[in-house]
Amino acid sequence: MLGNERYVVVLGEANILHCGLFSIVEQECLKSNMIPLFSDNDEDLWLKVSGHHSSRLHQAIICLGHDDFFPHWFGSFLTLQRKTNGNVLIFTDSHELLNKRKKCLLNRVCEMEHILDVSMPLSYITFLVEDYLNRDRNLPGNFKMSMRELSVIDGFLSGIDVVCHSSWLGITTKTLYQHRKNCANKLGVRNLKELLRL
Repeated sequence: MLGNERYVVVLGEANILHCGLFSIVEQECLKSNMIPLFSDNDEDLWLKVSGHHSSRLHQAIICLGHDDFFPHWFGSFLTLQRKTNGNVLIFTDSHELLNKRKKCLLNRVCEMEHILDVSMPLSYITFLVEDYLNRDRNLPGNFKMSMRELSVIDGFLSGIDVVCHSSWLGITTKTLYQHRKNCANKLGVRNLKELLRL
């Protein structure tokens, strides 16, 4: 592996509910010769990642807590999906945080094999973390949407200006609006603004 494909991102608040998970990640990373990057928020995370020269990471674990604003969390989830080629594991503070509608939304983006929560045995969490660490990140991810579509949704949720975003993607603003409409259809919502109400 080259660059920061040796890095594992853990995005979540350092609290009593996550300390067991964080400890497992540190132990498994040590065994696999990988380096964990722990971060409470996106801004801090990308500052750490940019210092490691590349935008591609080996794996990400994203925590969903009671205080997380779901649309912002979903945007982070999409970004990490793109940057890890779909090697993302979700850990929730409670299984109730991902209701049927939110799970359906995640499953429209990619095939969600596992979603962990604090009530699960540590041995099972350890097994899954180890399994995800040992995955070949060069294999195609289990996406149901293209990288461009993920980028369009992420840009909307991040509040990127339409003109800037279309320029960055190399398309017209009219095309970007059409992409947004198509992405909303794929996610099963009327328009992307509905994501802000979840």
